[in-house]
Amino acid sequence: MIYEDQKTGDVIREECQFCATQYAETAAKLLKARPALKNAPKAQQTAAFDAAYGKVFIEEMKKRAAAGEMKFGAALLNTKHEFIVAAPGDDAPYECGKEGEVCQCIGTVRYGVSGKFFTKPSTGSLECSNDVFGDPIPG
Repeated sequence: MIYEDQKTGDVIREECQFCATQYAETAAKLLKARPALKNAPKAQQTAAFDAAYGKVFIEEMKKRAAAGEMKFGAALLNTKHEFIVAAPGDDAPYECGKEGEVCQCIGTVRYGVSGKFFTKPSTGSLECSNDVFGDPIPG
């Protein structure tokens, strides 16, 4: 999981213990609801589990934002550190990618460094680049 520390503004990347538990629970429920998925190729199973858990993760982040945690939201990565979903916080700008990457989220995308940021609304995906946002630190 990647999120912004509310006190320091640092971007934190760490294992998410509650995510692992919820992911396993979501996968078990999905397999029970869709038994044929048990015989599907591993990549297809993983894609189905990721999509199902992405919705659970977003709801969890909404609850945490309402409780004053995860104010800026968070991004969820799989065990290979590949992006699954971004969950916005309490309507604050949300950072979900590095320069040159494509942020895939719905909400406000923040682009910049060292306290200098540009923001843009996203309805699905947005490239994190100076061409799209402008250069936050020209020169």
